[in-house]
Amino acid sequence: EYGPLAATTPGTPGGICLMLANYGSMSLKEVLAPAMDLAAGYPIDAQTANSIERGKGMIKTWPYSKKVLLPHLGEKREGLDSRIKAAVTFSVPLDLIGSSRLLSKWWNRFYMRRFLKSLRKKVEAKVLQYPDKLSLENFDTIKSFKGFDNQFTAPIHGFRDAFDYWKKSSSLYYLEHIKVPVLIVNAQNDSFLSPTCFPYELAEKSTLIHFEAPVSGGHVGFWSWSSVFWTEKRAWEFLKIY
Repeated sequence: EYGPLAATTPGTPGGICLMLANYGSMSLKEVLAPAMDLAAGYPIDAQTANSIERGKGMIKTWPYSKKVLLPHLGEKREGLDSRIKAAVTFSVPLDLIGSSRLLSKWWNRFYMRRFLKSLRKKVEAKVLQYPDKLSLENFDTIKSFKGFDNQFTAPIHGFRDAFDYWKKSSSLYYLEHIKVPVLIVNAQNDSFLSPTCFPYELAEKSTLIHFEAPVSGGHVGFWSWSSVFWTEKRAWEFLKIY
């Protein structure tokens, strides 16, 4: 009656079959093929994994959802996917509080305006989905991520305010619980990253966290003359070990 399964089954397959019967030009097998491939399993992004972990208390009340979404019951991080053997990430704002404050500085004003311009288009769509929670009123007065997250991100996702969202969503506070080898590469000249996004001390103490801080690279730049991006080459060098 409630939960993720109730929202998708049998309603979605039933709706697909009805549309296919009345308007479709493909076979049922062709229509369902992509969904069947996904059903075999696929890696999820960090934000989704963290959301599952935060909501695991409620998920545990649904037996079938618990089996699918929490494969490591009893462990500190119950939503970890056992297929993940290692990870690589570049230009990561590990501390969202620090990065948000840095992006509000005058030298990042150009980027902040571009971010807000892009976000406005996304918010226009979200307002239609959440008319009781969101409004475009006063959007043009927003000058930073603090203002944006206070007005939009936090209300949609159940956070108290921007700081509550940043604190609970910053990967910096989850690093010590990592159970697989991870390579983090943050360039020293990345104008989006605060000093707290460079976990030198934590990496020295950990056997799983490998941290590199090249002098240049900017924010997801790492340009090279080679036809193969430097990030791809470095990621492969690290991942092939595992």
